[in-house]
Amino acid sequence: ARLHKGDTGKRRRPPIKLSAAKQTNERVPDTPSTVCVPTAYRVGAATSTAAPFISLTVAGKEFAALLDSGASASLIGDEVLRHLQQKSVRVRHGETTFQLACGSTTSRGAVRLVVRWNQRAQRQRFVHLAGLTVPIILGRDFLAHTGIIIDVASGGYREGAHAPLSSFRERSMGAMAAALGKATEQERTDRDDAMPMSHPTPSSAEHCDEMGHPLANADGLSGPERERLAALLHNFDEMFTEQPGCTKQVQHRIETGDARPWKSNPRPVSLAKRKAIDAAVDELLKSGIIRRSSGPWGFPVVLVPKKNGTSRLCVDYRRLNAVTVKDAYPFPSIEEIISNLGKAKYFTTLDASKGYLQVEMSPGDESKTAFVCHRGLFEFTRMPFGLTGAPMTFQRLIDGVLGDAKWQHALAYLDDIIVYSETFEDHLRHLEDVLRKLRIAGLTLNPTKAQIGASEISLLGFRIERGKVSPDADKLRAILEFPVPTDVGGVRRFLGMIGYYRAYIPNCAAMQAPLTQLLRKAAPWSWEAPQEEAFLQLTEALARTASLKLPDLNRPFTIQTDASDQGLGAVLLQETEGEIRPVAFASRALNPAEKNYTVSERECLAIIFALKKFDHYVEGTEFTIETDHMALAWLSRIKEPAGRLARWALTLQKYEYRIRYRKGTTNVVADALSRAPVDPPPREAAGYGGGAIPQETGNPASRSAPHCGGVAQLAEAITSLGPAFNRTELYEAQQSDSFCRAIFDRLRQEMDPDQTGEKTLRHSGTPRGPSATAQESDIEAGELESYLIDGDGVLLRYFPEESDSSESFKTVIPRDLRVAALRHYHDADGHGSAPKSWHKLRRFATWPGMKGQLCRYVRSCAVCQERKPRGGRPPGLLEPIVSTRPWEIAACDLMGPLPRSSGGYQHVLVVTCHFTGFVEMFPMRKVTAKGVLSRLSKVWCRYGFPERLVSDNASIFCSKVFAATCQALGIKHCKTSCYHPQANVTERRNRDIKPLLGAYARKQRDWDLHLDSISFALRSNLNRSTGFTPALLNFGRELSTPTDAVLRPRQSAARAVPSYEDFATRTRERLSRALDAARGNRARARAEQKNTYDKAHRDAQFEVGDTVLRRSHVQSDASKFFSAALAPKWVGPFVIDSKKSRLTYTLRDQNSDLVRGTVHIGELKPFFPREGDEPVKRPQRGIRGRQRSQEFLGPPRHSYNTRSRRQPDGIGTS
Repeated sequence: ARLHKGDTGKRRRPPIKLSAAKQTNERVPDTPSTVCVPTAYRVGAATSTAAPFISLTVAGKEFAALLDSGASASLIGDEVLRHLQQKSVRVRHGETTFQLACGSTTSRGAVRLVVRWNQRAQRQRFVHLAGLTVPIILGRDFLAHTGIIIDVASGGYREGAHAPLSSFRERSMGAMAAALGKATEQERTDRDDAMPMSHPTPSSAEHCDEMGHPLANADGLSGPERERLAALLHNFDEMFTEQPGCTKQVQHRIETGDARPWKSNPRPVSLAKRKAIDAAVDELLKSGIIRRSSGPWGFPVVLVPKKNGTSRLCVDYRRLNAVTVKDAYPFPSIEEIISNLGKAKYFTTLDASKGYLQVEMSPGDESKTAFVCHRGLFEFTRMPFGLTGAPMTFQRLIDGVLGDAKWQHALAYLDDIIVYSETFEDHLRHLEDVLRKLRIAGLTLNPTKAQIGASEISLLGFRIERGKVSPDADKLRAILEFPVPTDVGGVRRFLGMIGYYRAYIPNCAAMQAPLTQLLRKAAPWSWEAPQEEAFLQLTEALARTASLKLPDLNRPFTIQTDASDQGLGAVLLQETEGEIRPVAFASRALNPAEKNYTVSERECLAIIFALKKFDHYVEGTEFTIETDHMALAWLSRIKEPAGRLARWALTLQKYEYRIRYRKGTTNVVADALSRAPVDPPPREAAGYGGGAIPQETGNPASRSAPHCGGVAQLAEAITSLGPAFNRTELYEAQQSDSFCRAIFDRLRQEMDPDQTGEKTLRHSGTPRGPSATAQESDIEAGELESYLIDGDGVLLRYFPEESDSSESFKTVIPRDLRVAALRHYHDADGHGSAPKSWHKLRRFATWPGMKGQLCRYVRSCAVCQERKPRGGRPPGLLEPIVSTRPWEIAACDLMGPLPRSSGGYQHVLVVTCHFTGFVEMFPMRKVTAKGVLSRLSKVWCRYGFPERLVSDNASIFCSKVFAATCQALGIKHCKTSCYHPQANVTERRNRDIKPLLGAYARKQRDWDLHLDSISFALRSNLNRSTGFTPALLNFGRELSTPTDAVLRPRQSAARAVPSYEDFATRTRERLSRALDAARGNRARARAEQKNTYDKAHRDAQFEVGDTVLRRSHVQSDASKFFSAALAPKWVGPFVIDSKKSRLTYTLRDQNSDLVRGTVHIGELKPFFPREGDEPVKRPQRGIRGRQRSQEFLGPPRHSYNTRSRRQPDGIGTS
């Protein structure tokens, strides 16, 4: 590639002559090469010569790099650029024009990288070229620096003339042709139709391959057939473009009847989102797809993230679709499609470029597609994505365009157009006929999705190949590759799935007999040949059931879905002639990010997965979704979805479906598939997967919440799960539990008594399960009468005092299942309080100490501690700051930023005397430590230096310069604790200053002109705490105003003027009396304030080593899809590192051991870790003399010491 610096003009592309010359070990002369097809490598040529690729490591990732001696510069493509952006590698922007063999193009970025290969490393400059079909091209600049010599004849390269031969990276020419055959739209639009006659013209096949038509994939065609097919495609070359055309054949109508128009207000978005919306709107306006609207409709826009990190503008048409009259235009049936394609041997599939946007909207209906954003109201002139009637309109369009060709040699299903023929000659004529019809209609085709002259295709779940039709293995793979069960539970799930379709499986009972034997009680686990054979026969029989009957696209479908902790499962069903038969199965595993989703999100993900798998069946039809969770209903109701929820909501809006609840115990097929997924999980692409909310580190976008799966968790009031355990697991756990086993033995003794005569049962011997506590080991004889065994062998206990007879018999929960029961009735049931969880748990369950264990479980729940507000009165009584004279203690604070004033000021430094309330204010253009100190020095020089200076934790006051200056002047600098500004008296004064600024300044930019007037007013106003004005306590006199001079009585000239000594004496005495009175007034005011404050607070304190949570102060960030309302309210846990006072503490991070600053007790609450040991019951007398567990009472009122008593002193829990 030749570089032309600063050349931005268009150049005519010289025609390409693909060389078939033999390569030698000599350097190739400087000739132009093509980025689309490298020099001397002919696409589709039958050769086994290895392509000159080497493995190159860039920023920690390995890429295939093409050695190209014909390129004067080294290039990187979009794949490498995305990887560099993920690694935060800076790419310098700048335009450089390239002259390529397929036309001129402009690069807009370059970067220098250290690349590694073959244990060597080099710093190399690369230019980014959009649309490059290989990851990296290493040009002559790289070859010259490294001394690499390409030796194609030997299939390798040498790093020097006498160096040993290194082999090329294994990359077949077929794979290379497939990659290089996909030319981008940029390459295609730069092409000139006119070619200079002085240049030789390439052959049609070479030209077709070069232009990106997928003819290279037509391996079944001979050379002459490829030439003829390429010549035909060359005549319709302008139709193959990713830009949508525009047809006049059909217009899309939206019938809404008498429904009232609906209009949304613009949703507030961040600056980054505004830029993305602006770019999308500008592009759509330029292409004429949208225009400004003045209609009554308006729907919100949603920015949906793409996998590459960019965003796509979508419109939420759910409200419009709900009132739209449905179009009943039919789709072709699969029987018709298969019967017509069954005998064909040549196929071509064509895909319309952005098909919906090629259809115009009907006049008068454009306003119904309007969307609203910060730019205003816009409407579509073409049919947008997401409208409920769009599939039917497009099907009607293609059927009309094909005309008499439909069912003769062409058919269409939505935007897929299939041309089929029995002979190659017929296929040429048929393809030309269809392309001519499409050209007349004004339609364009996507070149990257077209398949020309293929011998086999996949369509609607079937594989069609040269007269043979067979079910696509993908739709049955979830059954055929169902994992072999490894335990009784797996066998039970598999047989449950088989039993659902046993009516369609001949001799089902006989085939599954070897597997049924494994479910018998006390049957040993043995998976031998009979079980393996039965398993394979049943899976094949079920697969045959799904492939015997072809589905009818004009009849309703049913989709059953389920999600488990391991994967997703789905089955597509259809009822015909009163029989419900399976059509297709699907399952896949969850990736690590998806395993962190909440239950509702996983159920929604299963539905989205099923819709994508079965889209070609259900799009454009009404179907039913059966699930054992109402997550989909919740998702359809959510008002402003974000992130993955937005993608899912927009995926759903194009479908017509009904939601039907299906009990989990009957949803056996989807449940079995989800617990035995066969497909691997999808890769976690950056910006696409659902991550959890990061933990607080100062930036909301970088936190992770270990106990929160996603944004939707707090939107769920109650999560409906399946049972925590089944009856078999309950029975087995009771049999292995020492406490339950002791009761079983005693009950058997009662039926067959011995001569022991013991009234109290103490079980002895070696227990088979966990040892019982001292409380559980003693069973009174009277209590034994309340225990009984039901028909399944499960231990129950009878409580006659229950008002509801159905709740009188409660199941005894063994130790191994108690945590599962607690998790079900608390974690999975809305994280209710202890009384609420107790009300649900006690209905059907019991065990010794259940209430106490439940209270400890709820109190130690990490989710509840992080997300629920602190109950009761806030901790910490008032400890007022005491000052006894003016300017003994000073306080300062920075107020702003305010609107930039005419003088260029944006901030105000406010300095306040703690004792008198005297205020000084200084406007500041720029806040620096030097500027603040210079203004403070003016105050000290006027009124004297204080002993203490109080400020907040702003960076200015925490700087080394500020600290050094205070230390040099002998001033003790005290900073308030984080997020507790009440200790700074200036914060209270700011509440008076801000309203006065608004009252004095008619124009906001003039606020700095009124600071002196506001200061005068504050100094001369009466202070309620002291009973005097700040001016009197500071100067010994009141400040005079111009009006005072008019109203003051005039003195007679004969009145004697006091001497200076008398005036000073009287002023000193008056000031002394005022200060004494002010001290008394302030003491009374402090006592009154403390009394009022302490009534709303409680006395509490922590000790060093206690574990606590700190209140979270994160802020929402719409650009990151992060809402503070859904984030944890508390973060931690932290350890108390030191105790500065009863109210302030320093915290230490448990993980990093770093000190996290000083925090007020009002920002803390105790953290209760969940311990694995069984708690010791500490009974306490409660109301009416009944015993109640102390855990119900919560933590002690006056102390937050959370250290375990079983640990040495000074060791905190974690």
